Amino acid sequence: MLTMIILMNSLLSSFETRKFREKKKLIYLEGRRLIEEALTSGIVPTTIFHTKPEYIEDLKLPKETQVLRIRFNDLKLWSNLENPQGIVGFFKQPEKQFQPKDPYPLSVICDNVRDPSNMGAIIRTVAGAGCEMLYSTKGCVDIWNSKTLRAGSGGHFKIPLLSSLQWHDIENLIPADSKVYVAISNVNNLPVGIPVVSYHETTNEPRSTIIMGGETEGVSDEALEFVKSRNGRAVHIPLRNNVESLSVAVAAGVLLFHLTSFCKENK
Repeated sequence: MLTMIILMNSLLSSFETRKFREKKKLIYLEGRRLIEEALTSGIVPTTIFHTKPEYIEDLKLPKETQVLRIRFNDLKLWSNLENPQGIVGFFKQPEKQFQPKDPYPLSVICDNVRDPSNMGAIIRTVAGAGCEMLYSTKGCVDIWNSKTLRAGSGGHFKIPLLSSLQWHDIENLIPADSKVYVAISNVNNLPVGIPVVSYHETTNEPRSTIIMGGETEGVSDEALEFVKSRNGRAVHIPLRNNVESLSVAVAAGVLLFHLTSFCKENK
């Protein structure tokens, strides 16, 4: 038991650093449902910790998976949840991109999104809306952070994800025929040369890319330069009752489902 506790402590303390996660190419998942999502998607587990045998019943674990039972009180010390579910696992970070079936020609770029809950919620929304790709720029929170994974609720395993990108990378990745939009809450801080439209005026023909900025930092100057270079537009969501802005995840949901409605009409 002591050996298992030492192993768990060592893994979790190391997992606090992004450098370790990127070097080891491992992800940490907590809860039966998220672990099942990962297994169904072909993510390879390395170690599973559980507190009761029934928590691993019917899990299709590879034979080489290390499965260890620990006390609930020990797991509770390591858990990020207020009410731990009794099972956690370390998995290999996916090496290949997940290809969604018949995606809509719509992609999202996250820029300066530094809150893991927001990033996870955006990934979940992008997957749920049926988009074809999500990119995140250098400076965003790690998309494989355990909190981001939990907020993503399995969305990470349903769409292609590219992270830690520089803007010159994105310039080469976004098709020339893609309309480019940047979501903004304050129309007064835009540089000259970027027209502003309400989200009702946006369309998705033949394809679109929308940039979502973090709630604190907003989008970067590089993002705005990219929008200008592609003759893009700034898009805002009109609000009432003196509400200044929506969370970036909620705004992403409004914009994405609006744009995918055009895709459905054209199918």
